[in-house]
Amino acid sequence: MSQSGEKTEKATSKKRKDERERGNILKSHDISTALILIASIFTLKLLGDYIGKSMTEIFSESLSNAGNITSKALTIPLAQNTLTQAVISGMKILLPFFGVVVIATIAIQLTQTRFLFTTKTLSVKFERISPLSGFKRMFSVKSVAEMVKSVMKIVIILLAVIQEVIKDINEVPFMLNLPLVKVTPILFANVLSVAIKCVVILILIAALDIFYQWWSFEKEMKMTKQEVKEETKLSEGNPQTKSRIQQKQRQMSAMRMMADVPKADVVITNPTHFAIALRYRSKKDKAPVILAKGQDYLAQRIKEIARENHIVMIENRPLARSLYENGKIGKAIPTNLFQAVAEVLAYVAKMKKSR
Repeated sequence: MSQSGEKTEKATSKKRKDERERGNILKSHDISTALILIASIFTLKLLGDYIGKSMTEIFSESLSNAGNITSKALTIPLAQNTLTQAVISGMKILLPFFGVVVIATIAIQLTQTRFLFTTKTLSVKFERISPLSGFKRMFSVKSVAEMVKSVMKIVIILLAVIQEVIKDINEVPFMLNLPLVKVTPILFANVLSVAIKCVVILILIAALDIFYQWWSFEKEMKMTKQEVKEETKLSEGNPQTKSRIQQKQRQMSAMRMMADVPKADVVITNPTHFAIALRYRSKKDKAPVILAKGQDYLAQRIKEIARENHIVMIENRPLARSLYENGKIGKAIPTNLFQAVAEVLAYVAKMKKSR
């Protein structure tokens, strides 16, 4: 049997909405890293030849210019100018790659957060300044799990890189004898191979991480039974207060209804349990209208007001019950009761005429 302070209940929709506004959402950094790396590799695959050739040309041109400069002509400003030009040219070549990576990063983050923009995460939380709170966070289960996960990622990726380097280390002496134009594609292919291996590893880690993040998030979001009760009271209102409001509304509705009884042409009774006040103005109403209806105490009040205002009362048990059960206050009577009510109104008109 769970204690009242134990968090055993699933988070309500209101709790989830409030936490989202505070910036507390389900998010996996590993899936973001994997997707950004995939976007980077895809961009390198498309622009690899262009980047490789352009960078080789810049490097060759820089070396050629350096070779043409004599030791006497070489000055610090000249060297700085040559290096600056090479860097600027290199940045122009790499700009499309970095642009795609930045756009992909923003898109991935917005997709994960579902376009959440909040400033509440920037607010100062004084409890975080406390050394005791910081110590607890450092050695919490979540922090330890994140640390273990990070170490595992580093070790696995490092092993993959070392394996790739060992595999290609025999090609290094051979590449030293090749011209730069031919070495660049080989180096690029090796870097791409290592990056693809890292992506595969990160995707596997991200798949496990997204499950762990979901489990951890749902656990943190759980509520106690008391919290659920309090939230229900806030969202739906206190049952006692709600009941009093409804009772007051019924009283006000009954008062408005009684005020309309003197306008009635006839009151049809059960005779003791039901009373229905009807009005019919041929120039105003398309059909007889129910002004008031009541049962037991309300029925007696309707009849009292009818007597005080000299309104004709007709006893018709089946018609009174049908009007009470199927009719609505302020609306025309049901179509299936037109004939019966018409006979009553004709009788009332005949009575008034004879008077």
